Amino acid sequence: IYPEKIKRIHLNEIKKIEFVSSEKSIFAINSNELIKYNLPEKKTVRINFEDMKNHEKLEDMAFDEKKYIFISTSKGDIYNYNLLTQTHYKINRNDLNLSTGDLPTQIEFYNNNLLIGTQNGGYTNMN
Repeated sequence: IYPEKIKRIHLNEIKKIEFVSSEKSIFAINSNELIKYNLPEKKTVRINFEDMKNHEKLEDMAFDEKKYIFISTSKGDIYNYNLLTQTHYKINRNDLNLSTGDLPTQIEFYNNNLLIGTQNGGYTNMN
């Protein structure tokens, strides 16, 4: 999804891809940024999160089919990125009501609910 020519080795840096029809764009994450590729304009925008902790990496993402992309991190936090305002806020892992030491590993949307799967097999529902 990069407009510049890339080597095949860079393809394995992409962790997840989501198509957002309302934006006519493909969104992807690698370890440290959200990448938006606008299909009609053939333009790439890289979105960095300056408030990431040391050694924190982006892990998974889910689109709510409206205006938000949620992105989990290796430290257990979740970014809520607003497509309309192009702003984000960070949901601290302590606010997710997870067991002590448990971290989100997968996030998905189902019936307008954000489901968060954890490394220890648990889940939480944020609606």
